[in-house]
Order: sequence, then C-alpha cells, then structure tokens
Amino acid sequence: MPSPAQAPARSATENRVAQLLQRLGPRRQQILFAAGAAILFINIAILAWASRQTQSQSEWARHSLRIENRLSELLLSVRTAESEQRAYILKSGNTAYRASYLAAVDKIPRDLAGIRSRVADNPAQQADLAELEATIKDKLEDLATKIRILEAGDTSAAIGLFNPNDRGRELMTAIKERIRRMGAEEEQLLAARSANFERSSRQLLSVGLLDSFLLLVLGWLAISFSLRSTQRLETAKIELEAKVEERIAELREANEEMQSFAYVVGHDLRAPLVNIMGFTSELQALQEVIFNQLEQGGEASNASGFDAKAAGAEFDEAIGFIKAATEKMERLIGAILALSRAGKRELKPETIDMSVLVDGVATTLAHETQAVGAEIEVGTLPSITSDRLALEQVFSNLLDNALKYLRPEAPGRIQITGYASSQRLIYEVRDNGRGIAEADQRRVFELFRRAGAQDQRGEGIGLSHVRALVRRLGGTIKLTSALNKGSTFRVELPRIYTDQ
Repeated sequence: MPSPAQAPARSATENRVAQLLQRLGPRRQQILFAAGAAILFINIAILAWASRQTQSQSEWARHSLRIENRLSELLLSVRTAESEQRAYILKSGNTAYRASYLAAVDKIPRDLAGIRSRVADNPAQQADLAELEATIKDKLEDLATKIRILEAGDTSAAIGLFNPNDRGRELMTAIKERIRRMGAEEEQLLAARSANFERSSRQLLSVGLLDSFLLLVLGWLAISFSLRSTQRLETAKIELEAKVEERIAELREANEEMQSFAYVVGHDLRAPLVNIMGFTSELQALQEVIFNQLEQGGEASNASGFDAKAAGAEFDEAIGFIKAATEKMERLIGAILALSRAGKRELKPETIDMSVLVDGVATTLAHETQAVGAEIEVGTLPSITSDRLALEQVFSNLLDNALKYLRPEAPGRIQITGYASSQRLIYEVRDNGRGIAEADQRRVFELFRRAGAQDQRGEGIGLSHVRALVRRLGGTIKLTSALNKGSTFRVELPRIYTDQ
C-alpha cells in the first residue's frame, strides 16, 4: 500500500493527467494518436539518420584498420624479399630461396595497389605512398642487382655487398619510416573515427531512449484516457441499465393497467349490452301484441292514414339493425376480453416439434382449405422451446388469414418454411393470394384495422393478436407483400424462450 505521503502525490498526478486530457477536448483520442504517430515518424527518421551515421563511422574505422593491415603486409613482403634474397646469396644459389624471393617481389605490387585504392580519399597519404613506392622500387632494384652479380658467377662480390654501409640498409630504413608514418596517420584517423563512432552510438542510444520515453508517456496518457473512458462508459452503462429497468417496469405497469382497463371496460360494457339485447327481445315479443291491437281498430287506423303492415316492416328492420349492432359489439367486446386474458396468461415454455404443431393447425383448417380449393404445404421446421398455445394461436391466425384472402382466379397455395439463424429461428408463411398494398402493410397489425376489400368475416383483431403474442414470446413479425402477388409473414423467435 502507498504511504500517506505518496497518496497525495499520486492524487495530484492523476488530477494533472485529468486536466491535460480535459484540455485536449472531445477529440483527445485522435490528438493523442496523431501526436504518437508524428513522434514515432520523426524518431524513426532520426533513428535511421543516426544509424546511418553510426554505420558510416564504423565503416571508416574499419577502413583505417584495413589500410594498417595492408601497410603491415607490404612491410612484411619487402622484408621477406630482402631476407630470401640474402639467404639465396649466402647459400650460393639455393633455388628454394630464389623462389620465395620472387614470390615476395611479385606480391609487393598487389600490396601497393590495395593501399593505393584505400588512400584515394586522403591526399596526404597519397603523397606519402608515392614516396614509399619510389623507395620500394629502389629497394627492389638493389635486391635484383645483387642477384644478378650472384648469377653472373661472382659469389664473393655479391656477398661483399652486405656491409654496414650497404645502400640497401638505408632504403629499408626509409621504407620502414614511411610505412610507420603512414600507419601513424591511419592511427590518428582511426582514433578520430572511433570517437565519432562512439558519439554516433551514444546519439543513437539517446534517441532510442527519448523515443521510448515519449512513447511511454503517450501510452500512459492513452491508457489513462482509455481507463477513464471505460470508467465513464461503465458508469453510463449502469445508469442506462437503471433507466432501462425503470422504463421497463413502467411499461410493464402500464401494460398491466391497459390489460386491466381492457378487461374492466369489456366486462362493464357487457352489462348494458346484455340489457339492450334483453329489451330488444322484449320489444320484439311486444311487437305482435301492439300490431294485433292496431289491426283490430282497422277502420280508425285507415281513417288516420296509419299503415300497420308498413309500420311492422319498419319496426322489424329497426330491430334487425339493433340486433346486428349489438352482436357486432358483443364480438368486439369478446375480442377485447380475449386479448386481455391472453396478455395475463402465464407462458409455459416446452420443447416443440414445429412441423407437428403446424401440421396440426393445418388439419383443424382442413374444411376451410377444401372449401376454397387451396393447398397447405408444411416444410421441415426447426424445433423450438416456447409456449405451445401461443404458437398454435399465432400460426392458426396466419393460416386462417391466408385462406380468407386468396384469389378466386388462381389455385390457392400456402407454404410454411423455417430455418435457424444463430440463436434465432425464422418461420415464414407464404401465400399467393390478393396481397396487401404497401400503404396498408403497417396498419394491418393495428387493432380493428383491416385492408383491402371488406368481403370476409372478421373484426381486424387476428394480426394484432398475432403481433402481441410474438412480442410476448420475445420475437418479431414482418410482412412483405405486393398486390395480386401474395404475402409473406416472417416470424422471428428466440430458439429458447426466457421470461425477461
């Protein structure tokens, strides 16, 4: 745990970070990303430059070392030529020494050429090399002169040339001095180039460390921003979930109130409706008595212009209208009560073979199917875990609706297909009936609303009931249709119903 002294410091740092992120504004994530990309690009360029500098200095250092090695090889070749020549003379023409001498002499031009190519960038070394080449040329001529004397047969004269004042010694001393001077020059260059190499390496290391530090700072800022954003999102999520739960609870309460209201309204409307129907029946019973009495006073009725038969016909017509209206009102109230009861019923999920269920529904509609000359095809449907009664009501309404709105001029064909999509199941009821105009496709799901010609039984409740049931099962229903081309109702349900 941090000490009491560390806690305020950490809190102050966090506050500074929060203030910095706040100053960056709502686009701080993009700004941090752009800054990081810019710093990374600049540092990559600097690192590439520093790396090239380091590589260049390293190459120059190796260049000096190669020249030093070539100078050493040249000196060794000259010494070898001199020693092999001396041995050849002292051993009175031993051919092995002569071959070694010639090999050393043959190697010297190659050594000089290697040095010449490497000091082409250094005028001072080129001047020293020119003097060295002249001295070596004189030295080789001196060695060759003594060989010629020996091979002319004057061995003693050739040996006599080896004395303290021999010119060959002077030339060898001059060669050594010039090679030493050139080596010293390369040593100085090597020291300077090594220092440059170390400085470039330090620069490269510094740039790398600075780059790492800046990236760490940006990473820290990005992580701090991300953590704070995550915290804000988590807080917003919790608040949103609480609001959603609150709204869901309000909607459930409102739904329950609506269902209770529908039940109460339906129940209360039935009482006066029963009275109307009862009194209508009583009026119908009294009709006979009233008009019989009117017929008995026939002359008085005729004198006053009253036509008992016409009045009776009008009375019958009025009673018929009242009875038709009350019967329709009875059906509507019954539908409202049915919807109310369906909304209150507890759903009981179970595993259902949908092919069997829909086949059963189709069987119950066999009479209607034969009456309109239609055909119902049930495909292989995926099984589902849901409420059986609700599904039976859904597909019963959809099939009944399809049978009612077929086209007389075409043989009716209704197809039920289904397939799985992730955790959802899709069932489609497709017909080749009248179809529904695009303007009416939304309203057909509304209560007491119907579309097209009103030449079929019904009160506009079936599809509204279907949508309410599908929603209770956690699904959705959609319609695609075109006039005179049929309709397709697409029911999408969860594979397993859960009461949430």
